[in-house]
Amino acid sequence: MTRNLNRAAVVTLAASVLIGGGVAAASIPNANGTIAVCIKGKGEYFPAHNVCEEGYRAVRWNITGPRGATGPKGETGATGETGPKGETGATGAPGQDGAPGQQGPQGEPGEPGEPGAPGTSAVYTGSPGNNDIVTGDFAVVSVSVPAGKYAVTATTKALNAGGNVRTASCGIGGINNATNQGEALEPDADSVLTFIGEVNTAGGQIQLVCTGSAGEAVQYSFSQLMAVKVG
Repeated sequence: MTRNLNRAAVVTLAASVLIGGGVAAASIPNANGTIAVCIKGKGEYFPAHNVCEEGYRAVRWNITGPRGATGPKGETGATGETGPKGETGATGAPGQDGAPGQQGPQGEPGEPGEPGAPGTSAVYTGSPGNNDIVTGDFAVVSVSVPAGKYAVTATTKALNAGGNVRTASCGIGGINNATNQGEALEPDADSVLTFIGEVNTAGGQIQLVCTGSAGEAVQYSFSQLMAVKVG
């Protein structure tokens, strides 16, 4: 007889169970959200709390129906009011250095500077000697200098006015100086002799000393000496 329950009977049964009084109404639906009753015959039933009694059959169905279709999207709401201004953020880290710029145009030439003060002369020149006929050691030119170290340059023109070959020999500071230079001269021959040397002195005379040949006179002329202080 239970098989003859149609949809209308089930709905009526559910409604009667929900609105019934007493124990049945208090336990429907159960904790799982379903309705459970025990049915016998055409309409005899009672709530199924645990197990139906003999002769009754348990019937269950959900209270919640199937999920409906999704409704249409609602309209966009109105724009809300502008919120208050936020606090100033922390200072960011410094950025990387930019690429070097292009070279600018050349500037105008500056005005000439003021002339510098005259420097202190450190060049000393000896007075030339002329037509010095020498048979022994003789200073043909000299210069007075203060103490120091000097680079010295000297020149002289030697002439053999005799009838035999004679040697003209000179040196800065003396004949035996490392700058000594000798030259054999034929009769009536002349030659320009040049001397370059370095002299350390405590102050006094720097000389170009010349001599004749074995007591025979040699004439020296146009003798010059220049001393440049280097220390």
